[in-house]
Amino acid sequence: MFNDPALAIHYFLNKGMRVVYVDIDAHHGDGVQEAFYTDDRVLTISVHESGQYLFPGTGAVIEMGVGTGRGYSVNLPLFPYTGDDDYIEGFGQVVPPLIRAFNPDVLWVSQLGIDSYHRDPLTHLQMTTEGYIEVVRQLIELGLPLLALGGGGYDVNAVARAWTLVYGMLLDVEWPNILPPGFARKHGVGHLRDETSPEGPEELKVDIRRHLEATVGEIRQQIFPIHGLK
Repeated sequence: MFNDPALAIHYFLNKGMRVVYVDIDAHHGDGVQEAFYTDDRVLTISVHESGQYLFPGTGAVIEMGVGTGRGYSVNLPLFPYTGDDDYIEGFGQVVPPLIRAFNPDVLWVSQLGIDSYHRDPLTHLQMTTEGYIEVVRQLIELGLPLLALGGGGYDVNAVARAWTLVYGMLLDVEWPNILPPGFARKHGVGHLRDETSPEGPEELKVDIRRHLEATVGEIRQQIFPIHGLK
C-alpha cells in the first residue's frame, strides 16, 4: 500500500522545498511521522485522540523526532470526548505558531479526516461540522500553498457534509445549508451544517481540560524553543 502523503512530500523535497504536513484525522498519523522522523525539512503535526484510547496507540508528545529531525514531529493527543471548543483552542495554540515559525514553502494538509465527528462509530471525540471547518479555516488563513486530501470518517453523512463544506471553503463558495430532499430522506439529516452541539459526559470535562492544558504545556516546553518560540 502506498502512503500518498509521504510520496507527495518526497516530490516537494526533491524540488528543494520545505514542507508542513498537518493531520487532523482522529487516529495518529504514524506512517508519515515515521517516514520523516529524522528530517528537519518536514514538519509533521498530528492532532488526534490519545493513543492510550485509540489505534494505533502512538502519538505522544515525546515522539518528537530524532537527530536533525528532533522537534520536527509534533503530536497533540486529545482526551476522549474532546469537543469543538477545546479542540480549536489547543489547535490554535500549537499548530499556526509552529507553521509560521517553520516558514514552509508548501503547507501540505493530508488527512482532513472527519472521524473526529461526535457520531463516528470508531472514535470518541466530539467535534461538529462547525468545529471541523473552523480548524480547516485556520490552516487556509495561513495563506500558504495547500494540497488537501480526505482521510478517515465512518459516519457517511458527516463525511459527505464536512468535505463538501471544506471544498466550498477552498473554492471560496458558500453552499446552501438546506440539503437535497433525497439526501435528507436517505441519511436523516436536512442541513449541511450541524444545528446543535453534543453534550459530552459532564464527569469528564475536568479531565478533558486538564489533559489539554498539560499536553499544550509540554509541547510549548519541549518543542517551541527548538523553533525559536516561547
